[in-house]
Amino acid sequence: MAADTSADTDERLWGPRDDERAQRLADAMLRSDLESALFAIDGASPGEVVRAQSALDAWADRVRGAASDARRRDGAPGVRRASECSAALRAVLVDHAGLTGDCQNYYAACNSRLTEVIARRRGQPILLASVWMLVAGRAGLQVDGVGMPGHFIVRVGDPRHGVLKDPFNNGRRLTVRDCADIVQRLSGGSLPWEDAYLEPTPVADLTTRVLRNLMRASQLAGDPCGLYRAVRLLSATRPDDAEAALLHARAAEEVGATRLARRLYGDVAERWPGTCEAAVAARRAVAVGRKLSTLH
Repeated sequence: MAADTSADTDERLWGPRDDERAQRLADAMLRSDLESALFAIDGASPGEVVRAQSALDAWADRVRGAASDARRRDGAPGVRRASECSAALRAVLVDHAGLTGDCQNYYAACNSRLTEVIARRRGQPILLASVWMLVAGRAGLQVDGVGMPGHFIVRVGDPRHGVLKDPFNNGRRLTVRDCADIVQRLSGGSLPWEDAYLEPTPVADLTTRVLRNLMRASQLAGDPCGLYRAVRLLSATRPDDAEAALLHARAAEEVGATRLARRLYGDVAERWPGTCEAAVAARRAVAVGRKLSTLH
């Protein structure tokens, strides 16, 4: 009979450096530190991080100069001020840097990694919005991420006078009606519009959304190892989430970490009794236990 190599499998996929990375991510989420959180998700080398930060700094310098010119022309607050700041951001990030959405390979994992998005100038909506936010923060401008169902955009300026922009579509300016149309189209008409969809997205929710995008990218690419790492990061940052814990167990089973999977299923069944997750976990624990009984 085949030997059980599940412990070796888990060690190859996840080691002490990964634990440190997960801790950095959790700490960054608690501090609402978007930049540190995204770099932790990347697991990028120090050199890659330095190059990405240098690009963000250079773009911020350009935006700061453009915004200062606009401020000298018209120092009035309000709608015009937000419009001028959003125009400065678009001029630098779209016209100069060439940041835009990757429509051809939308679900590729590289579109959910900050260092690669900056290097390639292509990405998914949430990562492009994050670049706008990071550059704006360096330039002293207010930009909030807005995580509508199915699509991520930004608001430049305050909630009352701010301008909605779509970084994925070349920084196109959006009205509330445009946003409602996007939600209706992407949901197939199943979601009625709510003004709450335009509320700023907390950093913890944004990073969770990035991890889920990476999970989907790995699934579509047939990459169980990539899926396992993304799921484990998710579960490490959401220790009280039954769904995240169950996903971790399923991913462990899929990559062949059988003993780990059985333990994780047992933990879910024990910690969240009476839930749907616990019921699924209990069934899978039995099935995995039977599989282990045939291994030596």
